[in-house]
Amino acid sequence: QNNIQMEIDSAVGADCAPTFNDIPKLKYMLAFLEECNCLTAIGPLGLSHEMTKDEVIDGYLYPKGAAVFMNIWDMGHNERYFDKLEGFIPDHFLENPHGIKNGVTDDPACHLNMLFRAGKHVCPG
Repeated sequence: QNNIQMEIDSAVGADCAPTFNDIPKLKYMLAFLEECNCLTAIGPLGLSHEMTKDEVIDGYLYPKGAAVFMNIWDMGHNERYFDKLEGFIPDHFLENPHGIKNGVTDDPACHLNMLFRAGKHVCPG
């Protein structure tokens, strides 16, 4: 919290509120928000999606019409992609824009704000 306040004071001044134009200067605050999203998903399974055709993924058949969910909670807690899962560490997102371990190249959800991007349920905001 102190780091964020110091960053805001440095970027926009102690007597001003940040604006959208200030966002690129607030790297630690953005990392903090990404870490919040990663660790505390409001909807841990997101919204349901429906298979539009039969599909085999990793040897499992997902038949047309089946309801499927993205496990958003696991996306932010998977040891394959993230270090130091036991704490709140915004620095993950300063070291890598996706917060994943250095050297990981196979992250299937390697998008900023992945929590808000899922098929036709993409958040318009």
